[in-house]
Amino acid sequence: MGLDMYLTAKKYLWSHNSNGPVKQEPTALTKDLQDLGITHEIKQIEVEGAYWRKAWVIHNWFVINVQDGDDECDNYSVSRGQLAELKEVCQQVLLVPALASDLLPKESFSFGGNLYNEHYFWVLKETVKQLDRCLLFPKEWDFEYRASW
Repeated sequence: MGLDMYLTAKKYLWSHNSNGPVKQEPTALTKDLQDLGITHEIKQIEVEGAYWRKAWVIHNWFVINVQDGDDECDNYSVSRGQLAELKEVCQQVLLVPALASDLLPKESFSFGGNLYNEHYFWVLKETVKQLDRCLLFPKEWDFEYRASW
């Protein structure tokens, strides 16, 4: 069974104020579309914030802390605070590995069983790196998590 996990960063170009809808001008990122004559309304910019493959322990964290225990392949909004919390938990376990089973437990169905091995700690290190990059996004960007299997 495979598991692909995506954390997407999105910036909406439309917002509302007291005078109604306001569109922000597309940035240099969308200039190439305009130069090609593509005149469809650009509503948002979406980029990959983070990607994991078979990182069951991270997926389980999202299910519990973001998805209210609902393990479905839907899109779920994730706050910056939640991303910072996940990063902090990963760092705590990397600093004190004995905390792994309490703070980021492995599920019995995950690959490798419930062993806290080299791969488990590699996933945590990679998660910290990816979340560091995500937390650099300007505050106007929103995040969504989705898993697929």
